[in-house]
Amino acid sequence: GRTDLVRAITGTAPAVVEFAPRPDFGRAPVRITAHPDGLVVQGAPFPIALYSPGVAWRIDHDGVDDIAHATVQPTSERPVVLEL
Repeated sequence: GRTDLVRAITGTAPAVVEFAPRPDFGRAPVRITAHPDGLVVQGAPFPIALYSPGVAWRIDHDGVDDIAHATVQPTSERPVVLEL
């Protein structure tokens, strides 16, 4: 019962990433906590973590839920990898 979703951001231009999980169709408030290697989502009936080493996240609150934002800078030698 585990699903992994991996995204690699390639190229050389900066990219803006928004992470706004809404498990259970948004019925429960979501809190996002930053950790050294990514983000942990609290409020879901199952564990959710976004592994994103080296990404500096900013967590905002939209009134009910948290939303994480980051600007990443991939290089031609090294993509930015996000693993949910």
